[in-house]
Amino acid sequence: MSDVRISISFCTIREGWLGNTFRALGQQTMPKELFEFVMVDDWGDRWDQVKRLAEENDVNVKYMKSKPWHWKSNRQLGNARNTGFIHCDGELVVFLDDYSWVEPTFLATHWDLYKHRRRAVIGVVQAVEPEYGEVSSKADLKTVENDRDERWKSIHPKHEKDDCNAGWFWTFNASAPMKSIIRVNGYDERFDCAGEDDVDLGLRLARIGVKFLYTSDPKIKVYHMKHNGGQSRPSPFPPEECDKFTKEMLNVKYDGSWGLMEDNSRRKPWMVNQGYFSLEEARKNRGDYQTRRHRV
Repeated sequence: MSDVRISISFCTIREGWLGNTFRALGQQTMPKELFEFVMVDDWGDRWDQVKRLAEENDVNVKYMKSKPWHWKSNRQLGNARNTGFIHCDGELVVFLDDYSWVEPTFLATHWDLYKHRRRAVIGVVQAVEPEYGEVSSKADLKTVENDRDERWKSIHPKHEKDDCNAGWFWTFNASAPMKSIIRVNGYDERFDCAGEDDVDLGLRLARIGVKFLYTSDPKIKVYHMKHNGGQSRPSPFPPEECDKFTKEMLNVKYDGSWGLMEDNSRRKPWMVNQGYFSLEEARKNRGDYQTRRHRV
C-alpha cells in the first residue's frame, strides 16, 4: 500500500520554469515519502531534465504524456488532468500550475486543512514579473526560517470563507479529495473555455456534497510568474454562453442556476465523459499507459 497522501496534479504545454517548482517541492516541510509530483507534459520529451531535477531535490515523480483524446487533439487541459488522475495515488489532489512555486508549508497546510476542516481548499496566488522568475530560477535560493516579524500580520491579514462558492475553484492553487474527483469522473474533456473547465469541476464536486474553504493564509500561497499563452483550446460552447456561465458561477449568492451544467448530454448533472472515458476503470488499468518514475 502506498504511503502517499498528496498527489500534485501538474500539466503543461510550456517551458514552465521547472527548476523553481522542483526546488520549492524539495523544501516542503511534509516528508518526501508522503507526496508525489504527477506531471503530464505535452510540451516535449523532458524526462532527462525532470529526472535530474527530481534527483537533485528528492521529489517523487510520475512523468507521462496525455492519453489519446476522444475528440480531436490530446493537447487539451481537461484530457491532461484526467491522464494525471489515472496515476494519482494520493488521498488528496493538489493542483499546481506551471510557472509556479510555493511556500515550504504549502503541502502540509493543504493536508491539515483537508483533514481537520473536511473541505476542498482554495488558496491565494501572487503574480510575479517574468524578470523575477528568470533570476530566481538561476539562483540557489534557500528557505529563511522565522524571517517575518509580527507586523506582517497587519499587512497581510488572513481571510477565510468557509463554505465558499464552488465557482471560486480555480486550480492555480486548490485541492480536492481524489475519491470525489473519481465520483464526478474528472474533467469534462469537451469543455476547455479559457479556465472555466476547472470551475466546472468545482461545481460538479459541489453537486455531490463537497464543501469548499477559501483561505488567504500565506503558508499556502502560490507564486505564479506572468506569461503569455495557455493550455486552453477552442471550446465546444459559444463564447457568449461561456461569458454567461462565468458570470453565473462567480455570483456569491449562487441561486442554483447551473448554466452549462444542465447540458442535456449529462444524464447526471455531476457526471461527464459518459460513454467514452471512465476514470475509475482507467485507474484499474493504469498499466496500459506509459509512465516514467523517479522514487526517493
